[in-house]
Amino acid sequence: MPCSGSPIQYCGGSGRLELYNSTSAPSVPSGPTQPAKVGTWTLVGCQTEGSQDRALSGKSYAADGMTLESCTTFCAGYAFAGVEYGRECYCGNGFGAGSVGAPADQCAMKCAGDTTTLCGGSNRLSVYKAA
Repeated sequence: MPCSGSPIQYCGGSGRLELYNSTSAPSVPSGPTQPAKVGTWTLVGCQTEGSQDRALSGKSYAADGMTLESCTTFCAGYAFAGVEYGRECYCGNGFGAGSVGAPADQCAMKCAGDTTTLCGGSNRLSVYKAA
């Protein structure tokens, strides 16, 4: 049956569909991503270290198996969790003096324990805020 808007194209028929097959793959982000949410934590963005002290100075740990989930779990009870250099986790309730937002592309280091996600960069933290 011809299409109503273009009689030279077909648009199925009575009880029938005109099907088309696409050979191109759907668009899927390539490489690691910075998820907008990790559990109940929400992405704040990329943050610089402080000028004198750490951006987040509550408590911290480092691990070769670092993931965003392990860091946010570790930081329960704090307002912010930040991952830096792919393997360092920092917690705090506010940012240290001189710590400012940074462009997202400066937080492009893969998490040591999950290379599909990003965990900050050199002197840059991927920061999440508790719900």
